[in-house]
Amino acid sequence: MVLTAVLGVVAVVLHFAGQGDPAASAPGSLRNIFVFATFVSAFVTYLTGRRRS
Repeated sequence: MVLTAVLGVVAVVLHFAGQGDPAASAPGSLRNIFVFATFVSAFVTYLTGRRRS
């Protein structure tokens, strides 16, 4: 859960830092990698939480 929060914060910071840069939204950019990693981590956290209850 902490990993998801950290990845989410990094993704938001990278989003705002690269708003005027078209290369920031290119496929394979650092921002897109962190956004994808955040969603994957959140999904894994969700599945793990469901399994425990």
